[in-house]
Amino acid sequence: GSQWCELTREEQAMKRVMRTQVIGNALHLMTQEYPDQFAIPGWISTLVDATQVSDELTDSNMVGVLDATVSIVEMVSKVETSSNVLTGLFSAVDSVASYLSQRPNDSRSDRVDSSVALNQTLATLSTLS
Repeated sequence: GSQWCELTREEQAMKRVMRTQVIGNALHLMTQEYPDQFAIPGWISTLVDATQVSDELTDSNMVGVLDATVSIVEMVSKVETSSNVLTGLFSAVDSVASYLSQRPNDSRSDRVDSSVALNQTLATLSTLS
């Protein structure tokens, strides 16, 4: 957000690390908990909270959120819960798309190819509609 410019590089890196931990924990919970009408909204809420500041995402976070979104959509179709719960995922996917459009142009080895990321984002959005 607007406070991002005021942070040091170390603080920016720390916030990215914290977002990575939250997204990683959410992905881990998704493998450990039974997907029901209580767990799924919690996972969605965690992903939405973790992605609320797109500047603090990374390529690996982006991929993790997209993968989690597809998994949640698949789970919702198999359990007795309202598909309305999925609307919360639009916010997380929107943050990923925002990150993708403004991420720094560098050539790090862990960087996801833009066209691959864009295709994955579009495929994810199509599962939500």
